[in-house]
Amino acid sequence: MCERSPILATLLDDGLKRGLLDDAVQPIIQERLQLIPGNSIDIMRSLPAVDRPQVVYLDPMFPHRRKKALVKKEMQLLQQLLGEDLDSADLLSAALDTARERVVVKRPRTALPLVGRKPDTTMQSPHHRFDIYF
Repeated sequence: MCERSPILATLLDDGLKRGLLDDAVQPIIQERLQLIPGNSIDIMRSLPAVDRPQVVYLDPMFPHRRKKALVKKEMQLLQQLLGEDLDSADLLSAALDTARERVVVKRPRTALPLVGRKPDTTMQSPHHRFDIYF
């Protein structure tokens, strides 16, 4: 996991440490998760070819809603803390250059694809959509 916000990286680190205390998820965290604080664009571009992952999963900040109803208070706070995602094009480009097999992007179900680039396929749930690029 890469996270550029120092505050969010600290929260993720705390969550991983708490997860290590749970016998059921401890092996999963130890085997599969590592937090790398920093800008994922720079991190992906600096990876040697041998370390490139098969899949890159992007969960960028959702675009601001146009509806009158506000998102939950926790998400409002997160949106205020992190601000708008202004480098989505660079993020998607770096992910496509890095992933050996595919890039998966989590989006709101009704949102446009990230930076307008049509995915190769999508998977939908009631509230989210996962755009997949091969």
